[in-house]
Amino acid sequence: MESEFVWSKKNAGRTSQFPGVYTARPQLCDSLVKRILRSFFENPAAPCAWMSTTNREALRALEDFITDPSPLNQQTVTFTVGTEDRCEHVMFLRGLFAHDVLGFILNRRPQENYGVPPASRGTLLAVPYDAADVPSMRSHFAQPDVCIGLTFLAYFHRGLTFDQFHQAVKVLVEMPAALRTREARLWQPLIPHEVSFPADGDVDLNNVAMVTELYPILHDTIPVIGFWVRFCVLEQECKHFPSMLMGSAWDIANVPRAVGFSGTSDAQCLLPESIRFEDHPSDAISGATGQMIRLVTKHTIGTVETIAASVNTAGRSDGCAPCP
Repeated sequence: MESEFVWSKKNAGRTSQFPGVYTARPQLCDSLVKRILRSFFENPAAPCAWMSTTNREALRALEDFITDPSPLNQQTVTFTVGTEDRCEHVMFLRGLFAHDVLGFILNRRPQENYGVPPASRGTLLAVPYDAADVPSMRSHFAQPDVCIGLTFLAYFHRGLTFDQFHQAVKVLVEMPAALRTREARLWQPLIPHEVSFPADGDVDLNNVAMVTELYPILHDTIPVIGFWVRFCVLEQECKHFPSMLMGSAWDIANVPRAVGFSGTSDAQCLLPESIRFEDHPSDAISGATGQMIRLVTKHTIGTVETIAASVNTAGRSDGCAPCP
């Protein structure tokens, strides 16, 4: 089992910290999948608490269902999962395990394949990295499960800054009393007895000494980081869009003509060789090149390079015309 992982000694020695580990392969072996699933069944997340009271036979059928990548029909889903409110959670687990989403997430190397970008990027979510410690300044993870999973892992591996920890405590204090107390019970066992921490989580934010003392103890612990990501990152950063662009100009480079992209005829020099430019039959559209040249030469101060009307794919004739 240990051969499936690449281990790091970064967080060794404290059980409250997330282990510095990632998988050696993007596909999880069957034994590891079953071990993770059974551990989840024994101690499920709150929305899946019903799994802990399910009998063994039903859990075995549920395990087979979650790890089976074959197509489903509605009858199979209803028979295996049951009620609709449970279906959403089970189908989410099926996506993680049956389709290797979890394997992909656990195989990424922190600070090499993904990580939290600098503040200048303007996002708190994990982003792809171009190289070690070099976050991409434009790319992002389009698959939401991958994005959320890697965001959790990124903060688990690096911990929270003092400002992030202070914000997490502030959000905790502002929560309703019942929710705050429930969350504080997860933090309490991580804090030494000699360190003051209210049992109900109502920390005095004006007590700088208390917050400063709690920071080195809690900033890299799983419950606190999980709280920060859920309430300070995902609620702020996650958005839902009805559709998503799945292609670009380079994705259609194998077709004989450019489709669905506007521009003037002089842009054909920038197209890939496999794309052949064709003017639109409408005079109003095909005359866009001349209109753009007229506007540029009329409003630009200086000298511009104009393009002859008889431009073809073989080349173009150039001339310099001074602006009036």
